[in-house]
Amino acid sequence: MKKTLSLRSTRRTDEKRAVVKRGNGQARRAVTHTTLGIYNFLNKIIDNIQTGFAYFVQGIIFVIPYILPYWKNIVFVFFLLGLIAGGVVWIQNPRNVPIHEVVIEGNQRVSTQSVREAIAPYVTGSLWQVDEQAIQTTLAKIAWIATVSIERQWMDTLLVKIEEYQAVGHWRVASATTNNPVSSPKGILQLVSEKGIIFEVPEQTITLPQLQGLEDNAPEVAALYKTAQDLLRTKGLQINEFGCNQRYAWYIVLNNGIKLILGRGDNTQRLQRFLEIYDKLTTQFPLCSTSQSAQKKSKKSPTTCQPAISKSVKLMVDLRYTNGVAVRLAQ
Repeated sequence: MKKTLSLRSTRRTDEKRAVVKRGNGQARRAVTHTTLGIYNFLNKIIDNIQTGFAYFVQGIIFVIPYILPYWKNIVFVFFLLGLIAGGVVWIQNPRNVPIHEVVIEGNQRVSTQSVREAIAPYVTGSLWQVDEQAIQTTLAKIAWIATVSIERQWMDTLLVKIEEYQAVGHWRVASATTNNPVSSPKGILQLVSEKGIIFEVPEQTITLPQLQGLEDNAPEVAALYKTAQDLLRTKGLQINEFGCNQRYAWYIVLNNGIKLILGRGDNTQRLQRFLEIYDKLTTQFPLCSTSQSAQKKSKKSPTTCQPAISKSVKLMVDLRYTNGVAVRLAQ
């Protein structure tokens, strides 16, 4: 019985050894197959490299007779390319081209010191590594500055050119629902430039006419204001207020108190009509007060007349008529 058991165990051991040997053989064959695949792949790469190199050599041998007479030119071209590459590397080094001077031009309302303090973090490196966009963005946040341009001057100077807004008047927006204009934020002064750009500055005393318009027609207001002021200047008149209301009806208040109602027609033609009668308003057409209220307020007799334009009389001239004007006392 014992002999039979020992024979069976011996057979099982032999079977296990045979299985292990078969597994090892299969693993060796797999490794050998993989190794052969890598070897063949490397051989293909080496063959391709050798073929490409052979074609390269043949190409050089073929081209040499043609380029040999121009070898000096070819060497010079490579020399220039090397010089340019070296120059670029040299310029990129902040120690080689440092900024020694910053020149600021064009600023009148903005102090030079405030500009220097604003751009100080951006002018510490090389002259050719200056971040122009960062400088322009930073300076654009300062009141009165419209545009900024940067120029590099050989070999260590950075030129900052500033263009400031040229304000032509105070700005307010006509309300779309009421007759009262929209007021500016507290502590902020809204101005309009000659190009019709609205900008804000800290509240301060600035003597300029008051311009009024809608939210989107500031350029039109600025252009019409300039035209009107050029026409009125021929008579020595200045504009105190100019603009349109929410109904797009235009008006002007002059420095002598006369209010011109232009309406929604041809403003230039109506202004010219006013200038034609302006001299007559000052000399030939006096106004006479006959009301009892005027008699109580004045020591003059009710029938005493005075020029239509005077310090005590304010007129409203309605120019909306086609062939004439209407003149009345202002409220």
